[in-house]
Amino acid sequence: MTCTEKTRQYGEDPTVNRLEKRAAEIFGKEAALFVPTGCMGNLICIKVWTHHGDEVICEERSHVNLYELASMSAIAGCMPRVARGEDGVLTWKQIETVIRPKIYYDSQTALVCLENTNNMAGGGDPAEDLLRFPDGAGVPGKYEQHGWWNGVSDGAGG
Repeated sequence: MTCTEKTRQYGEDPTVNRLEKRAAEIFGKEAALFVPTGCMGNLICIKVWTHHGDEVICEERSHVNLYELASMSAIAGCMPRVARGEDGVLTWKQIETVIRPKIYYDSQTALVCLENTNNMAGGGDPAEDLLRFPDGAGVPGKYEQHGWWNGVSDGAGG
């Protein structure tokens, strides 16, 4: 593929248009959005799923906590609530213990970010049961997969 110097915002760049179209086809989605960095993709997901003052649960050595904290707080307006997992992989029990109770005067847990490439903890895939959060948990999850496509959405967020 060769790149042209057109504006992506107006759908003028044929390279990006083809890439997005092909990604949507591969994953069986209506559309896809190209973002140039994983950090940008993570921030978009966090911003879509949260509101100012919310908390995002993540493993304490995760990329989103160690290297993207400034954008999470300054742009998305939320803060991480960390838990420590073995080799950077959280269990549902570890996540459950840090979910905030729904009390009007406290920040609320809005999202759980799971990563399969925890740089500072060795990485590893989250347990299969974590990809299906228990009914009634009230917290959506974003599974970050640093790889070719940087994750696939099966809903409105990540």
